[in-house]
Parts: sequence; C-alpha cells; structure tokens
Amino acid sequence: MMTKCLLKESERADVLLDPTTAAAHLHFASCPSCAQSSAQQSGLWLALDAWKVPEVSASFNRTLYEKIEAAIASPWYERWAVAIRQTFAQPSFAVAAVALFVVGGFVLDHPGGVVTPLWSAQVRSLHPGAVQVSSTEAEQVERTLEDLEMLHQFDAGSDEKENTQKSM
Repeated sequence: MMTKCLLKESERADVLLDPTTAAAHLHFASCPSCAQSSAQQSGLWLALDAWKVPEVSASFNRTLYEKIEAAIASPWYERWAVAIRQTFAQPSFAVAAVALFVVGGFVLDHPGGVVTPLWSAQVRSLHPGAVQVSSTEAEQVERTLEDLEMLHQFDAGSDEKENTQKSM
C-alpha cells in the first residue's frame, strides 16, 4: 500500500529534484512512493540516453525543396481548394455547421412576428366581426380625414369668394 508523501506537500519538496543528494537518499529509504518514482525517473533518463536518433536521408532537403517549389508553382485556385478542404476537415467546422443548421431550423420553425398584447386579444374576442386596425393605420386615416376637411373648407372659401366677386 502506497502512503502519501508528506515531503511532496511541504516546502522542502525541492530535496526530491536532485535524487543524488544525501537528503534525497535518506528520504527514499523512508518513503517507498518517492523511491519508486525516483527509480522510474532514472529508468526513463537511461532510456533517453540510450536512444539513437535516426539520421536524416541524404535526399531529404532536395525532396523538401521540390515540394515547396511545386506548391509555389501551383495555380492560386488549387492552393485555395487545398486550404478550403483542410478547413472543412476540422472538427470545429463540423460543429459550427451543425450549430448553424440547428439555429436555422429553429428560426424557420419559429418565425418572428408581431407580439399581440393581451388586451388586443380580449377586444377581438368581444367583437369577433370587427376589422383589425393598427395604430399607424389609424393615424394615417385621421390625417387623411383632417386633410379632406381642410380641402372642403378651402373649397367652401373659394366658392364664397367667387360669389362675392360675381355680385360686385
């Protein structure tokens, strides 16, 4: 059973950074958890030291420059198509497309409309045969009636002027 190391939680945890010190060896003797971690870390360092990096082939640079030249020489629409293909292949694009599809479906299914106040619905229920007129339509009718009244008064005034001029 592994026990929790008190040294890792304390301010003296820096002792564990260098496993070759006497303080670290003393702690490893009393803490099996830290001793195991140190052994695993040492094994990892030895494996990394033993690892041989494979050499790069002699034609690597030539092949790389040929690919770069081919990409530069390709027409702009091919480079654009490759960029678009790479963009569409991203998972984030797929998520965005699905989200757009869902939102579009919601908007089409729930078209925005004029919100009818509650009192308007009550008035309609009291007078089912009544014609529905909006406030802007009512204002337009009122202005038109005022204009007609003004024209009627103007006509009446011009008729009086004609009558007075004829009598003179």
